[in-house]
Amino acid sequence: MNDKLIIFDDCKFQIPNNITGVINPNIYADESKYPKNLKVWAGKKYIILREEFNKKTKLQKRENVFLCVGGSDPVNQISKLTNILLKNTLL
Repeated sequence: MNDKLIIFDDCKFQIPNNITGVINPNIYADESKYPKNLKVWAGKKYIILREEFNKKTKLQKRENVFLCVGGSDPVNQISKLTNILLKNTLL
């Protein structure tokens, strides 16, 4: 039905047939791992963040940490990472 189809890929580089473009917002995404016939938007400039996390303001003293594990956390990694950060931070 469509002659152009773009998909999101999260660093697996396994692209189905009949795809014309790939968006990979992974910070370490590498355009060269995709077939040459695809239009590729990859890397850190394509990271998808809500607007409130994308504000560019300079802080005099950094007191905030943004911690994200993706769209879900089925094995509760966020709690483990938070505890590691708290144990290794001077308060």
